[in-house]
Amino acid sequence: MPFSSTRLSSLNQKELIQRANTFDKEALAAIFDIFYEPIYQYIYRHARDDKAAEDLASEVFHQFLESLNMRHGPKKSLKAWLYRTAHNLIIEKAQPDKSYNFGLPGDEYEDDTEVVSQQAENSIRNQALIQALRQLTDKQQEVIYLRFFQGLRLEEVAYALNMTLGTVKSLQHRGLQSMRRYLQDFDEYDGKDL
Repeated sequence: MPFSSTRLSSLNQKELIQRANTFDKEALAAIFDIFYEPIYQYIYRHARDDKAAEDLASEVFHQFLESLNMRHGPKKSLKAWLYRTAHNLIIEKAQPDKSYNFGLPGDEYEDDTEVVSQQAENSIRNQALIQALRQLTDKQQEVIYLRFFQGLRLEEVAYALNMTLGTVKSLQHRGLQSMRRYLQDFDEYDGKDL
Protein backbone atom coordinates (compact mmCIF):
# COMPACT_ATOMS: atom_id res chain seq x y z
CA MET A 1 0.00 0.00 0.00
CA PRO A 2 1.55 3.36 -0.99
CA PHE A 3 2.06 6.09 1.60
CA SER A 4 1.14 9.73 1.23
CA SER A 5 3.18 12.62 2.53
CA THR A 6 0.29 13.77 4.71
CA ARG A 7 0.56 13.65 8.50
CA LEU A 8 1.16 10.05 9.60
CA SER A 9 -1.11 8.25 11.99
CA SER A 10 0.39 5.95 14.61
CA LEU A 11 -0.65 2.96 12.54
CA ASN A 12 1.12 4.28 9.44
CA GLN A 13 4.30 4.98 11.46
CA LYS A 14 4.24 1.45 12.86
CA GLU A 15 3.69 0.01 9.41
CA LEU A 16 6.46 2.19 7.97
CA ILE A 17 8.87 1.03 10.68
CA GLN A 18 7.94 -2.63 10.13
CA ARG A 19 8.38 -2.36 6.38
CA ALA A 20 11.60 -0.33 6.73
CA ASN A 21 13.03 -3.09 8.93
CA THR A 22 12.66 -5.43 5.97
CA PHE A 23 14.34 -2.81 3.73
CA ASP A 24 11.15 -2.38 1.72
CA LYS A 25 12.16 0.18 -0.94
CA GLU A 26 8.75 1.84 -1.06
CA ALA A 27 8.70 2.33 2.73
CA LEU A 28 12.26 3.69 2.78
CA ALA A 29 11.43 6.10 -0.04
CA ALA A 30 8.28 7.22 1.76
CA ILE A 31 10.24 7.85 4.97
CA PHE A 32 12.73 9.97 3.07
CA ASP A 33 10.01 11.84 1.16
CA ILE A 34 7.99 12.57 4.30
CA PHE A 35 10.77 13.43 6.74
CA TYR A 36 13.72 14.84 4.78
CA GLU A 37 12.43 18.42 4.44
CA PRO A 38 11.35 18.85 8.10
CA ILE A 39 14.64 17.35 9.33
CA TYR A 40 16.58 19.59 6.93
CA GLN A 41 14.66 22.66 8.19
CA TYR A 42 15.31 21.69 11.82
CA ILE A 43 19.04 21.39 11.17
CA TYR A 44 19.11 24.55 9.02
CA ARG A 45 17.60 26.47 11.94
CA HIS A 46 20.85 25.76 13.79
CA ALA A 47 23.39 25.68 10.98
CA ARG A 48 22.10 28.62 8.88
CA ASP A 49 24.06 27.06 6.03
CA ASP A 50 22.49 25.06 3.18
CA LYS A 51 25.48 22.75 2.69
CA ALA A 52 25.84 21.96 6.40
CA ALA A 53 22.10 21.30 6.71
CA GLU A 54 22.13 19.03 3.64
CA ASP A 55 25.17 17.14 4.93
CA LEU A 56 23.69 16.59 8.37
CA ALA A 57 20.21 15.71 7.07
CA SER A 58 21.81 13.12 4.81
CA GLU A 59 23.76 11.81 7.79
CA VAL A 60 20.50 11.39 9.75
CA PHE A 61 19.13 9.11 7.04
CA HIS A 62 22.46 7.32 6.70
CA GLN A 63 22.39 6.58 10.42
CA PHE A 64 18.78 5.46 10.09
CA LEU A 65 19.75 2.88 7.45
CA GLU A 66 22.73 1.74 9.52
CA SER A 67 20.53 1.33 12.58
CA LEU A 68 18.06 -0.76 10.57
CA ASN A 69 20.90 -2.92 9.34
CA MET A 70 22.10 -3.50 12.91
CA ARG A 71 18.51 -4.07 14.13
CA HIS A 72 18.69 -0.98 16.41
CA GLY A 73 16.25 1.23 14.52
CA PRO A 74 13.22 3.03 15.91
CA LYS A 75 10.62 0.88 17.62
CA LYS A 76 7.77 3.33 18.38
CA SER A 77 8.10 6.82 16.93
CA LEU A 78 10.00 7.17 13.70
CA LYS A 79 9.67 10.96 13.78
CA ALA A 80 11.09 11.25 17.32
CA TRP A 81 13.96 8.90 16.43
CA LEU A 82 14.90 10.98 13.40
CA TYR A 83 14.75 14.26 15.34
CA ARG A 84 16.81 12.79 18.18
CA THR A 85 19.46 11.71 15.70
CA ALA A 86 19.42 15.18 14.13
CA HIS A 87 19.66 16.81 17.55
CA ASN A 88 22.64 14.64 18.50
CA LEU A 89 24.39 15.48 15.23
CA ILE A 90 23.80 19.18 15.78
CA ILE A 91 25.32 18.97 19.25
CA GLU A 92 28.26 16.95 17.93
CA LYS A 93 28.96 19.32 15.02
CA ALA A 94 28.51 22.46 17.11
CA GLN A 95 31.65 21.67 19.11
CA PRO A 96 34.24 24.49 18.92
CA ASP A 97 36.62 22.51 16.73
CA LYS A 98 33.95 21.78 14.10
CA SER A 99 33.63 23.82 10.90
CA TYR A 100 29.85 24.45 11.03
CA ASN A 101 28.60 27.78 12.37
CA PHE A 102 25.44 27.08 14.36
CA GLY A 103 23.15 29.79 15.73
CA LEU A 104 19.66 31.22 15.81
CA PRO A 105 17.94 32.35 12.64
CA GLY A 106 18.92 35.89 11.82
CA ASP A 107 22.05 35.88 13.98
CA GLU A 108 24.22 36.83 11.07
CA TYR A 109 23.51 39.38 8.35
CA GLU A 110 22.98 37.87 4.94
CA ASP A 111 23.44 40.17 1.95
CA ASP A 112 20.82 38.53 -0.20
CA THR A 113 17.93 40.25 -1.95
CA GLU A 114 15.63 37.30 -1.26
CA VAL A 115 16.27 37.57 2.48
CA VAL A 116 15.81 41.35 2.40
CA SER A 117 12.52 41.13 0.49
CA GLN A 118 11.31 38.38 2.79
CA GLN A 119 12.11 40.53 5.82
CA ALA A 120 10.24 43.44 4.24
CA GLU A 121 7.15 41.24 3.87
CA ASN A 122 7.23 40.08 7.50
CA SER A 123 4.93 41.91 9.83
CA ILE A 124 6.10 43.68 12.99
CA ARG A 125 4.19 41.07 14.98
CA ASN A 126 6.22 38.25 13.43
CA GLN A 127 9.42 40.07 14.31
CA ALA A 128 8.17 40.43 17.88
CA LEU A 129 7.47 36.69 17.97
CA ILE A 130 11.01 35.94 16.82
CA GLN A 131 12.40 38.31 19.43
CA ALA A 132 10.23 36.65 22.09
CA LEU A 133 11.61 33.25 21.07
CA ARG A 134 15.18 34.58 21.25
CA GLN A 135 14.60 35.69 24.85
CA LEU A 136 14.19 32.06 25.91
CA THR A 137 16.91 29.73 27.09
CA ASP A 138 18.39 27.38 24.49
CA LYS A 139 16.47 24.42 25.93
CA GLN A 140 13.19 26.33 25.95
CA GLN A 141 13.77 27.35 22.32
CA GLU A 142 14.39 23.74 21.32
CA VAL A 143 11.21 22.53 23.01
CA ILE A 144 9.05 25.35 21.59
CA TYR A 145 10.50 24.90 18.09
CA LEU A 146 9.99 21.12 18.01
CA ARG A 147 6.49 21.34 19.53
CA PHE A 148 5.02 24.21 17.57
CA PHE A 149 7.11 24.61 14.43
CA GLN A 150 7.79 20.93 13.74
CA GLY A 151 4.60 19.51 15.29
CA LEU A 152 6.13 16.88 17.56
CA ARG A 153 4.12 15.55 20.50
CA LEU A 154 5.48 16.10 24.03
CA GLU A 155 6.68 12.48 24.23
CA GLU A 156 8.48 12.82 20.90
CA VAL A 157 10.18 16.04 22.00
CA ALA A 158 11.30 14.33 25.22
CA TYR A 159 12.77 11.45 23.25
CA ALA A 160 14.36 13.69 20.61
CA LEU A 161 16.07 15.89 23.20
CA ASN A 162 16.85 13.04 25.61
CA MET A 163 14.84 14.67 28.42
CA THR A 164 12.14 13.48 30.76
CA LEU A 165 8.54 14.27 29.86
CA GLY A 166 8.27 16.41 32.99
CA THR A 167 11.29 18.47 31.98
CA VAL A 168 9.84 19.08 28.51
CA LYS A 169 6.47 20.11 29.96
CA SER A 170 8.19 22.48 32.38
CA LEU A 171 10.39 24.02 29.67
CA GLN A 172 7.39 24.46 27.40
CA HIS A 173 5.31 26.05 30.15
CA ARG A 174 8.04 28.46 31.27
CA GLY A 175 8.99 29.27 27.68
CA LEU A 176 5.41 30.08 26.67
CA GLN A 177 4.93 32.20 29.80
CA SER A 178 8.10 34.17 29.02
CA MET A 179 7.02 34.69 25.41
CA ARG A 180 3.56 35.82 26.55
CA ARG A 181 5.09 38.39 28.93
CA TYR A 182 7.46 39.65 26.23
CA LEU A 183 4.65 40.02 23.69
CA GLN A 184 2.42 41.80 26.21
CA ASP A 185 5.24 44.26 26.95
CA PHE A 186 5.78 44.68 23.20
CA ASP A 187 2.07 45.38 22.61
CA GLU A 188 2.05 47.97 25.39
CA TYR A 189 5.15 49.67 24.03
CA ASP A 190 3.97 49.48 20.40
CA GLY A 191 0.68 51.14 21.29
CA LYS A 192 2.32 54.23 22.82
CA ASP A 193 2.81 57.40 20.86
CA LEU A 194 6.44 58.28 20.26
